[in-house]
Amino acid sequence: MKKSLFICTIITIICCMSVSVYAANFNDVSGHWAESFINRWSEEKVINGYEDATFKPNNNITRAEFIAMIMRIFEPTNKAEISKYTDVNNSSWYYDALAKGYAMGAIQGYEDNTMKPESNITRQEAMVILNRILSLTSSGNSDEFIDANEIATWAKDAITAFSENKYINGYEDGSIHPTAYITRAEITKILDKSISKIITQSGEVDLSGMNGSIVIKSENVILKNEEGIQKVFALDDQVKNSLGTSKAVTVINTTSNVENVIDTNKENVSDKSSGGNGTAQNGSATADKTFKIILKTSGNKYEVEKVGELVDGSKVTLVVDGKTIFSDKTFSKDNFFQFKLDMASALKNAAKNKSINIDRFVSTLKDVKEDLPIDLETNILDFLSDDEKAFVEELLGESGKSFKDLYKGLSDEEIMNIGTMIFDMDYDTAKNLLEKM
Repeated sequence: MKKSLFICTIITIICCMSVSVYAANFNDVSGHWAESFINRWSEEKVINGYEDATFKPNNNITRAEFIAMIMRIFEPTNKAEISKYTDVNNSSWYYDALAKGYAMGAIQGYEDNTMKPESNITRQEAMVILNRILSLTSSGNSDEFIDANEIATWAKDAITAFSENKYINGYEDGSIHPTAYITRAEITKILDKSISKIITQSGEVDLSGMNGSIVIKSENVILKNEEGIQKVFALDDQVKNSLGTSKAVTVINTTSNVENVIDTNKENVSDKSSGGNGTAQNGSATADKTFKIILKTSGNKYEVEKVGELVDGSKVTLVVDGKTIFSDKTFSKDNFFQFKLDMASALKNAAKNKSINIDRFVSTLKDVKEDLPIDLETNILDFLSDDEKAFVEELLGESGKSFKDLYKGLSDEEIMNIGTMIFDMDYDTAKNLLEKM
């Protein structure tokens, strides 16, 4: 029975892992003018494709999709209370992204208590929202565009700032089309120009020739040739305190809770597209329950620091040597299987890109597991006979991937360690383990 359940679990996680399509598999971006931008943000895990292996670069993008992209770039943890908005259901996939975007001051609601998350977003709306985070300044003169009279008053500063910094060029006829819906491809270009780099590894980073903003998510980073950089964002106070830079640093997830992590109390333009009088929301809204595990390399193990209390419904984040492995995963009895799938996928990807040392991770777990009923010595591949492996491969079907392909780059021992420590756990066991770390 256990064996059959395990096989079903493996099949489920395989199916879940194959839903997100990344640039290497997009069949509709080759030769597209935005191909390089699409590839970059796909590799950064900021954008996803569709199940039919397309990206649909010329499709319009919704407000929720755009906010979700921005939140994946900055990874804020603070969330505002947005239950008053009648068209945002807390079960919607974009709910957390909107709650975080609202807390950052990036978005606001309409006066009729809606957010219109599934409405397409215009070019000027997108630039206003992004500039509420970047806080770029401008001359305010948008007359260079032949359709400048179509730019809303509340969008002039943002559009001019993006133009003066060469993040946008307008069209060949000299227009900007401020009220036109923006496409998925156009969004990737604007993000590429305005966010020059996301730094996820320690060490020296050469920023020669870059003039956008940068987001730093790893500790002990030293910036070189940073003169052209507009804004420097640090994921948290630890990242900021270990950062080598001459630039002012904005902390995304500050522990002070005294003021909003992004200064949105600047002179805000009124974005009528997102409602209200244009005053951005202060980030002082009560955050959801969070539990953060911070691992730092110490010999052949990790030193463990925990922030917060683990309770049913907690949002769990794992950070290893300054890099976020997964974040804001809901730990609850009602959704525990999904939590395990998310963790398994995140650990698998982290092991493949060397963001986490699985041997060191398991050594750390062994120190605290004691009487926990987890068999860390059983090889996950031993659970599957050749026929069962063939069956799994057959289920993969048209994907063209084999069972081994899914774990390419990992040793059998690493696969075993990821699989058994997750799928042999029930809710209470997992809670006990995380609390003992």
